[in-house]
Amino acid sequence: MSRIINTFKWIRKNPKKSIFFFSVGAYAVDYIREKYLINQLMRKYCMEAKEYGNVKVPTSATMKKVLVILNPAANKRKAEENFEKFCAPILHLAGFQVEIQKTQSDQHAIRMIEDELNEYPDAIVIAGGDGTISEAVTGLLRKAENDPKVPPVGVLPVGKTNQFSLMLFNADGIPTNKVDEVRSMATAALSVVKGKTEQKDIMKIQLISDHENTESEPKKPFYAVGSLIWGSFNDILRKKDRYWVTGSLRNYTAFLFNGFGRKDVQWDCKAKMIYSDPCAGCSNCYEKVESKTQRLHSTRWWSKFNATEKAPDYSKILNPDCLTTHEEVINSSEVVIATNTAEGIPDKDSKLNIKLNVKSDDYGFEYIWNSWKRVRDRRYLDIPQNKLLQARTLVLLPETVHDDSKEVYYSIDNEPYELMPIKITLLPKRLQFFTL
Repeated sequence: MSRIINTFKWIRKNPKKSIFFFSVGAYAVDYIREKYLINQLMRKYCMEAKEYGNVKVPTSATMKKVLVILNPAANKRKAEENFEKFCAPILHLAGFQVEIQKTQSDQHAIRMIEDELNEYPDAIVIAGGDGTISEAVTGLLRKAENDPKVPPVGVLPVGKTNQFSLMLFNADGIPTNKVDEVRSMATAALSVVKGKTEQKDIMKIQLISDHENTESEPKKPFYAVGSLIWGSFNDILRKKDRYWVTGSLRNYTAFLFNGFGRKDVQWDCKAKMIYSDPCAGCSNCYEKVESKTQRLHSTRWWSKFNATEKAPDYSKILNPDCLTTHEEVINSSEVVIATNTAEGIPDKDSKLNIKLNVKSDDYGFEYIWNSWKRVRDRRYLDIPQNKLLQARTLVLLPETVHDDSKEVYYSIDNEPYELMPIKITLLPKRLQFFTL
């Protein structure tokens, strides 16, 4: 009892030391608790993956090959460590033959798949952020232009920006702590093990070399899995690193100092749009793609007798409205073009969602407040729209393009691209992604 009394006396006489030791102790307890929860979580996921790895297969069967495209520079160079700790053990325990290829520079993932991949593995797994996913998908679809049989794609959210992964796995929100981050990475790895896939829409984007002639031969296309953003929100968000002194608040600081109508922010996105109406698939637009729905692990023996849904023959479906185009001149403070997947909309009817905020003076306190909410919730596509268009194809001809005198950019899958005339074509259900 006297020891307890002496302890309280010491605390009263040394308040600063008491606060210091209490803070250190609280941090240590929280750190130990976090490590314990992560270890228990990984144990659970690894045990589940091991059950798949213990399934007996014929001696003549070969190991399933999984190619991992890893961007070690993602998430401030934490991506490789996170992959090795929270994703690789699950893939190895499942009995996969895992090959890891690391990107060395921008666009390397494109070249890695398009030029250097000689034979398709059973699955391609992309470990990185939205930019890495877009690059890998671009390389894969460029390579598969004349070969529609492409392997399913897995996404491991080890990057800094993982908007596509959040939508793919129907996450309630962005991870707010380390345990939730580990859970999202382990869940994504386990989805590859389980082998369930869903076909998702892809945007094919082609540069138009001749501004006036939209029928001119386009350059080599690139592909996006999520969205294209053009306008004030994207311009201000790109300035966030200028306010590094504010630390984690730099996103909010950028909008506070630039949200009152600065001239170096594009508040009026003027362009001519030529678009066609959405089409569920017909003889005019459907791109024949053979399905390769194959689980990485053996299914039950009776699954071969289950009835499979017969795909419609689009070559016999006629839709004269599919080739009808509409022209419109826009002047919007922001333009967002997104697939249903990026919007979190069920993919029953594939379409491009074109959202416009036709309000050239949309700045000030209300704009800053709305932008803060979008940043906080990572809902970059939720613009205060007052006009919505839906399309299958879209030709976007900006009035002002990127040049030496003025640098203006799109944000495509959260990566900057120079503002140029482009043609966007929706490829419905073009790729299979592992999901829950």
